[in-house]
Amino acid sequence: MNFGETTGRDVLGHILETDENARRLGECALISEDTPIHEKGILFYDTLYDE
Repeated sequence: MNFGETTGRDVLGHILETDENARRLGECALISEDTPIHEKGILFYDTLYDE
């Protein structure tokens, strides 16, 4: 992963260097706007629900 933003660059760099796989995307779910989850408009802050 390359990142070019200057604000917070050192912090992000440190985070990405703490774990050998931190630079890789793990899991990502794309949902359409007409799903019941999206229509709730809530971020649950829990990976079981926010996935």
